[in-house]
Parts: sequence; C-alpha cells; structure tokens
Amino acid sequence: LSIGVQSFIDEELKIMNRAHDSDKALSSLEISKRYFNNISIDLIYGMPGSTLKSWAYNLDLVNKLDVNHLSAYALTVEPKTVLESFVRKLIIDMPQEGLVYDQYNLINHKLIIMKKLLLIISLLFISNSHSQDLSSVYRQVEEITLKEGITEKEYLEFEAFWKTVKEKHIKEGKQIGWFVWKVDPTSNNNKAWAEYIILNVFANKKQMDAMFSNPPEWYVNEIRTAHKGKTKRSIIKKYTRETMDNKYRGKSVIYNNKGLAGFLAEGAAPAKGIVGYYHGIEQLNEDYVDFETQYFAQAHQESGSRAYWELNEIMSRSDNAYKPVTHTIFEIPNPEFTPTEQDQSFTDQMMLKYGIASRKIHGSLKSELALYAW
Repeated sequence: LSIGVQSFIDEELKIMNRAHDSDKALSSLEISKRYFNNISIDLIYGMPGSTLKSWAYNLDLVNKLDVNHLSAYALTVEPKTVLESFVRKLIIDMPQEGLVYDQYNLINHKLIIMKKLLLIISLLFISNSHSQDLSSVYRQVEEITLKEGITEKEYLEFEAFWKTVKEKHIKEGKQIGWFVWKVDPTSNNNKAWAEYIILNVFANKKQMDAMFSNPPEWYVNEIRTAHKGKTKRSIIKKYTRETMDNKYRGKSVIYNNKGLAGFLAEGAAPAKGIVGYYHGIEQLNEDYVDFETQYFAQAHQESGSRAYWELNEIMSRSDNAYKPVTHTIFEIPNPEFTPTEQDQSFTDQMMLKYGIASRKIHGSLKSELALYAW
C-alpha cells in the first residue's frame, strides 16, 4: 500500500493544497498497519519555506513509524499551475538549490546508512523548466578572456553577484539556465582560446532575443531589484558600476545557438566542480547532424558514457568569433562509466568511419563548473 503523505508539516501541506493534515496522515498510517504488512510513504523535499531541520523532522518520523518503503521526490513546479504562477510572480520563493541538495544528502545520511527502508529517491531540478526539451532550447555561449591583472577570485565574485540576478530571471521565466565554466588552460594542447565560458539557456529564440535586446538601464534596474534587501548598497553600486565599465572582460566572443539534440542522464544534475568538454565543430557534409543525433548521441546514451550531451547549430556570432565552426557540442562524461571492450559490428564500424568523416573538430576546451543557476 502506497500512501501519499508528502509531508508531516501542516504548513507544507497547505502550500501543496493537500486535503489532509499531519494528524490525518498519522491516523491513516496506524489504521493501514492493521490490514497491510507492506506500506510505502511518499514524501516531497525542496518545499518553499522548508529547512534542513524541517526535512530532518519528516525523516525522523518516518523512521519511528516503522514502514517498509520510502519514495522521496524533489518538488517540481509544473507549468500552468497555481504554484507556478506564485513562483513566477515571486509570491512564493523556491529554496536555493544548495539547500535542496543538502536535504537530498540527508536522506542518505539518515535512512540509507541505517538500512531500514527500501528507497526511491528522485533528484530533479527545482525549476519550472525541469521538463524542458533539451533538444529545442536556444543557448548563448560567451567565450571570455579576462583583462590583464584580474584574478580568478575577483572575477568569480563578480559573477556570483550576477548569479542572484540570473536566479531572478529564471524564476520570472526570462530564461531557464545560466552556467559559468572555468576553462582548463592546458586544454586544446595548451592552446585554450578562452579562460571562461558562460552559457545562458533559453526556452526559445523569442526568449533569448528579448533578454539581449534590453538597454543598459534595464539591466541596472534588474540588478537593484534582484539584490534589494539581500546585498549592501555599496556592493550593489560597486558591481553595477563595474558591469557598466566592463571591468573584467578583456575579450568576449559570442555564439547564438539553436539546440538540435540533447539528453540528460537519469539522476544527473548540475553540481559545482563537475567537468565538461566544449567542442567547436565544422560540418563537412549534409549527413553530419544525422550522424551526431542518430548514431553518436544514441551510443553515448545507451552506453551510459555521458551524463549530459548537447548538439547546437550556430545561428549567429559576434564579429570577432571564429568563422569556420558551424556547430558546437557540449558534453559531460559520466565519472562512474567504465568502458568495456566489445567487438564492433560491421554497421558500427561504417557508422563510426563515415560519422567522423562528416565533421571536423576545430578545438576542444575542458572546463569545470564554477557557478550556475537552474
């Protein structure tokens, strides 16, 4: 018997618009134990207003109830729901991702180590865009080289300030993701052409165009609004001025891309420190995209060798951008993948041979995720 308790905290049940309260949930469980010997409870973490302490209360109570099974799911904000409307209008604030991951890890600490329950844990993105088709999004890639004398610490503190603004944009539905990747300088045979990669992700072209067509005054207002009540005025003024003066970027190269294909492995999620690879590709014949999407991507996904993979077509670029590349690939290897030796079929050998012949890789950058909002 599975019982959708969701939470033993009345305030959280009200937010989820549940008809029951914690007393009714406990009463139902006691009655169920008389007639069923295998009982499962569903709980939801990542709730607005929740804390690590409140989530620990839920988990401790589950342990005391002596049930057989727990399914723990991260709260997701579905489109066209009351909750989505409240989040978009900033009536309800979703918890920071760091807190959600702490709650996720607490499940491991309290329950998996104790080995009392069979668990199903769902770690999903806390965003109204979690169900976004990754193959259809638009991405703006900015390759950045810092001005001489700017330190890594200074620059990342500046981008951390902007993270608050990006979180506001994501909540309001202005974009669906923002990532800052630090490039390994030994990349591309010690010829890395950028120091950082910033990736802005949008649901569609209209959303991307709307973001970057705004005047400087709009961004200044967004900074002030996002940081109001969170950051000292002197810090807001400092970084606003430095943004307008372009203090940090020595060189900025921009590519506006249309997503053609992509996948995220089950259970995978952004995390600071993960390593990804950014490839600049030139299409050599008309079969290139088919080889990527129907052979290479499928092979990566079926083998489990990639935690994330995306293919993009470059739609436009800044005047100082590299002209020969037509597509980009960004991929995150699965650190738990162990390759095995297998005899390739003749079909696989031919697909690999002609797939490689359909493209030219002009360069690759190894990078580490430094900051993100999603």
